[in-house]
This record gives sequence, structure tokens and C-alpha cells, in this order.
Amino acid sequence: MTTKELDNFLMELYTVESMLKGSGETFRPQLSQDSNIASFQFQATEYCLESKGFLCSHYVDMESPAGRFIQTMKHYMEIYRSNNINRENKAMKWLYDSNIETLCQQISMLAMHAQFKDVGDIYNVSSDIQARSLNPTSVSNSLALYIYYTLLENTFIDILSYNELFVKSWYIYYENWNARCLMFRMNGNNWKNHFNGVLLE
Repeated sequence: MTTKELDNFLMELYTVESMLKGSGETFRPQLSQDSNIASFQFQATEYCLESKGFLCSHYVDMESPAGRFIQTMKHYMEIYRSNNINRENKAMKWLYDSNIETLCQQISMLAMHAQFKDVGDIYNVSSDIQARSLNPTSVSNSLALYIYYTLLENTFIDILSYNELFVKSWYIYYENWNARCLMFRMNGNNWKNHFNGVLLE
């Protein structure tokens, strides 16, 4: 699939869903029993819609910060896709041929790494980075970029799976946030080595 084909689909979907004011409702999993986690999870469909606008923002205003960023990222994705070595990356390889459930687990994990990648000492994470890692816009953007890349590369997943991938990955991200923070710390400051060479390194 080409970026143009995927962009056309996302723009059409965004237009229709904006009018209907719905995006991914049918894919909502069970909310967490933890009310704090559930409050984040509940926002999934709102940000699923917004994420499509984010991915196509350069068609609205090429000179806006979001437009320039997306143009740069899509150009980078083409370069990344062209290097076959990246298909062997241990953290990325799951995106190429896995089923939806596995994809959602891995996409949410990669998005978590994207939030923490600037951490110097995993035992001393700044409040700013922690806040960013829970910020719905920041999480949404990371998930959207990995889902976009997955739809470009994974021939076993239909383009219509965007909403399902986003909503389920979002729920998993927030459900597992605490556990993944602990996992990062258990690996010490070598935790980033597990993500060497990923798309959003």
C-alpha cells in the first residue's frame, strides 16, 4: 500500500466520522476497574478520530507545525520501509505479519517507548516525561504513527482495521502503563536496548 492510498482512506473516514461524531465505538473493550485508568480509556474514540486529522494535517496546512511534522515522518517512513534490515528488528518485526491482538500489544508497547525514549535514568524519570506519557494527545500521536506504519506494511491486516487497532491499543496502553514502567525499571538503564532501531527511536 502507498501512503497516498492510506491517506485517502483516512481522510474519507475522518470526514464521515466527523459528521457522525463517532470513531471506533464498536471496538471498545471492557473499561478498567481502576477509575483512574478507565477515565483515560474512555477517551479512546475521541482520540481515534483526532488521530486521523493528525495524520492528514499536512493536507490542511503544509506549513503548520503538525503539517510539517507529518510530512517529515511520512518521508522518514518511506526511507525506513526501504531498508530491509528494519524488518528484522526484534521490536518491530511483530508489526509485519501478526494478528490484531498481538499488534495491539506491540503497538502500545512501542508507543510507551516513544514516550520514555528521552529518559536518561529510568530510576529518576522527570515529572514532565511522566506527564507526557499519560497525556492523551502525546499517546494518540505515537499510536497513530505506529498504526499508520503497520497498515502500510502488514498485508494481513485490512485498511479498515484502523479504528480497531487504535482503540484496542489505547486501552492496552493505559491498562498496562504501571506494569510497563516497572518492567522498564527492572531492566535498568539497558531497557532502551530492546528498542534499538525502532521507527520512533
